[in-house]
Amino acid sequence: MIQQYFTELQLKVGVTLSEGLEALVNEAEGELESEYMEVVQVIKHDPFHYTVILNVDYPDDEDEKEEEDEDSGDGSGSKGGSSKKK
Repeated sequence: MIQQYFTELQLKVGVTLSEGLEALVNEAEGELESEYMEVVQVIKHDPFHYTVILNVDYPDDEDEKEEEDEDSGDGSGSKGGSSKKK
């Protein structure tokens, strides 16, 4: 499942936007415990202040999705059971 986060980035003198974004993503990966992180948008307020929008994908939901797919497989089996009644 992908969740969206908004955060503020304040650059120090001599730090490029690229360096600031890299540090932000590395910190967010550690805090949010996700390997997949995407910078969706960077909104500049002035030369040193930015709002950054991140998409974060949590792999736990993939496991739940696989379980749901298995459940739907059981449902198709019950359809087969209803055809046997005919």
